[in-house]
Amino acid sequence: MSSFEHVKLGFHRDAVPFLRTFFIITAIFMPPFYLLRLPSKALNEVLSNMDVFELLSISFCSDSMKKAVKALSLEIENVNVTVTEKEVELNFESWHLPSFQLTLRFTNLENLPVSAKIAEPMGYGSVGSQDIYKEPITFSNDSLKFTARDYLCHVLDVVNKSEITITDAGGADGVSRKAIRDLFNGVPILQLIYDSDKFPNNVLKYTSCHAKQAKITPGLQLGILPYAHQVLCSNFEHLDINTSSLNFNGLLNLNSSLVDLSYSRFTEKDFNLFLKHWILGLSNPDLKRLRTFKRVDDLESLLRGICFKQQPASRSRTVSYNLSCTWTYQGGCDVRRNDGTEATIYIDKPEYFTFVVWEKSEISEISEN
Repeated sequence: MSSFEHVKLGFHRDAVPFLRTFFIITAIFMPPFYLLRLPSKALNEVLSNMDVFELLSISFCSDSMKKAVKALSLEIENVNVTVTEKEVELNFESWHLPSFQLTLRFTNLENLPVSAKIAEPMGYGSVGSQDIYKEPITFSNDSLKFTARDYLCHVLDVVNKSEITITDAGGADGVSRKAIRDLFNGVPILQLIYDSDKFPNNVLKYTSCHAKQAKITPGLQLGILPYAHQVLCSNFEHLDINTSSLNFNGLLNLNSSLVDLSYSRFTEKDFNLFLKHWILGLSNPDLKRLRTFKRVDDLESLLRGICFKQQPASRSRTVSYNLSCTWTYQGGCDVRRNDGTEATIYIDKPEYFTFVVWEKSEISEISEN
């Protein structure tokens, strides 16, 4: 405790040992506080003043305590799971609450966890700040006898989440298929984050087949990535590629519905050739939107040899893609695939090239003046 904090609290530094002894003795002789005997309103008030570390910890005490914590409706945005040979790490991310993680340690992933620890992620908070740092809470698994899946289902229920994100960061080469299946079977996987350049392990093999969305992190080189072809050809609902190493053949092999290229090196001629492949029905029949963060300076080269119809800016179309948000597009250049499917090319601001394939069932609003 700093000298400033001693002054603020109103006692001298020499009094600290005495006060520490006083509090220990008081804690020993203080009668137990039966939290669950409080009226519901008082109980909610007490729990609301606890941080997420304490709430998650006491949720393991009993089913009644778990229900009380769950009733708080903690606003957790995402539960990100990382698996290695000796650990399963659950990271809880939120805009409204401090981030924290639950780490399960094993001798073997097929056995029960040896211990569980609730702590802040590495590097959380400002360097040297003791005011915001929370001491980790570690407890043994001897009394609970929870499996890794029991812990996962418990915390998902407590934070009112049904889907998880999985990050493959390597280190899971020795994990068996049975262990992965037992852990994730029946748990909806919203997103798989590729963050390892190693050969596919059983975590990657299982989750690649079950994830709705996928994200490739910036540090990966698709040209030397052992599983690059498998990722590009998979039919994800949304594929976010955050690396500039995607080549033109990879662009043609994309098979996901929504594709974002955050660091694109493609030229207007590359996109022109891609559009011609799509118009002939030779590229990604399931594509709904291709969006690249790439400045388009030569519109003539982009559209050369393509039959298109320029639309006025007054035409507006809104589409949701069954996601939580919607996108509105105005104007653009309409093109048509050889089977009659319509699509529109948009050049926004002009930093973005967006190619939208239209399905009438997904267009929630059309206004043409």
